[in-house]
Amino acid sequence: MENPKTGRTMFTPREVATVLAALRYWQATVEDPKEQSPDYFEEDEPLSDEEIDTLCENINFDMTLAELACAECGRRVTREDEGLCAECTAKAEHETEGGR
Repeated sequence: MENPKTGRTMFTPREVATVLAALRYWQATVEDPKEQSPDYFEEDEPLSDEEIDTLCENINFDMTLAELACAECGRRVTREDEGLCAECTAKAEHETEGGR
């Protein structure tokens, strides 16, 4: 999802968690990345375990500063918003309470 004001890509906390989980799974299970996924490594060498560690740390650090997108409407949210903007949070709480 792209922020229309900045043109930067925004990720939901769920998307970030998926990327980090995929990187850690790859790191733990793939012995020969070039053999496992040759199409991705025709021109570049795969990252080493240490480089994947650094990448994961950078993603975690960047996400504390990055723009995140509301999982429902795409508005900008902060890390503390847990993935939903204030309007979508209020709507979800209202629906949870049975529309009262």
